[in-house]
Amino acid sequence: MPLTGLYLDKRNLKDDLYDQGFNYCRNCGHGQLKNVIDADIIYDNSYTHRTSASNISTTGNDFFFKVIESVVGEKMFSQILEIGCNDVYLLKKLSSKAKNLTGIDPVWKGKDFIADDKISVKGKFISELDGTDFNVKPDLIVSAHTFEHVDGIYEEFVKLVDIAADDCLFFIEVPSLESTINQRRFDQIFHQHLQYFSYSSMRFLIERIGCEFIGNKYNYSYWGGTSFYWFRKNSKINKEKVLTNSCNIIQAKAIADNFNIYKNQLHESLNQILGFGEQVIGLGAAQMLPLVAYHMESNLEWISKIYDDNEDRVGRYLPYVSPKIEKFSSDNITDSIILITALDSSRPLLKKILNYQPRRIYSIMNVF
Repeated sequence: MPLTGLYLDKRNLKDDLYDQGFNYCRNCGHGQLKNVIDADIIYDNSYTHRTSASNISTTGNDFFFKVIESVVGEKMFSQILEIGCNDVYLLKKLSSKAKNLTGIDPVWKGKDFIADDKISVKGKFISELDGTDFNVKPDLIVSAHTFEHVDGIYEEFVKLVDIAADDCLFFIEVPSLESTINQRRFDQIFHQHLQYFSYSSMRFLIERIGCEFIGNKYNYSYWGGTSFYWFRKNSKINKEKVLTNSCNIIQAKAIADNFNIYKNQLHESLNQILGFGEQVIGLGAAQMLPLVAYHMESNLEWISKIYDDNEDRVGRYLPYVSPKIEKFSSDNITDSIILITALDSSRPLLKKILNYQPRRIYSIMNVF
């Protein structure tokens, strides 16, 4: 499978492909990648994702902040810790709710900095944290879309519970495995995301680390569906503790059946598009497009170009994908098929492209 999140200076259709498998636990409903690719390969200098530069990410973080606000109200915290703080977009929104805020993220390895008089950032992994990192123990720990990237999630949560203050609140956001399966978005199973949390597997984890589950919420507008969980530290860690409440666990057969349908739908879409015999222009150079191409078993060489408004992507290429990324232009739109190639931005892209009256608009998704 090709890597994602990379924008290359030269076309690369064959190199840098890595074997991958998907493991699934029938007992707790958790998904996990079979192979862990070296982080230095996945997050090399070509990996440029920053929260503030992504409309999807900023909108998602805004939603996350509102969830926290709705639960904690006017409560003030002594120390907020964000796991995977990226460019501190969320920490800045939380600044009014704490005396001190700390973010950790390995993207800042060797580049610790003070963002303002309240916010400090450390280039660390969770396993590297200790008591000297804080003046007081964190009483609010938040994380948006980080734990899907972490290898040993149980050990990392144990570490966080250990360094947290008594009654510390946790707010965790992760992609929803149920949403991935039900919407048949298998392009969202990829090398960067090692863990695939279902409602049942997160409940199992919360119980196992000795915390009290409080609530959860769903964001239907982010990556097709992400899940928020909030819980409280309230007891010593019990390695033998397991969930006693009954949860609906995804059946392994449902995963396999939906994957086969997904593959067939992609092949049918390819045949239908080629059957028109018309110029195809892609709209949106999304990070996940190489995975769509991979499952379609095509380098998308039949797309003449891919339009994107992000200047950092213009003139570059996605791994495994043939067409060059170009700045959006209305030229030839009325004589072309516009293919939505940024699936998670389908709604705003449809609204935008309708103004230009393309000959046809094609989406390979049934639900968006």
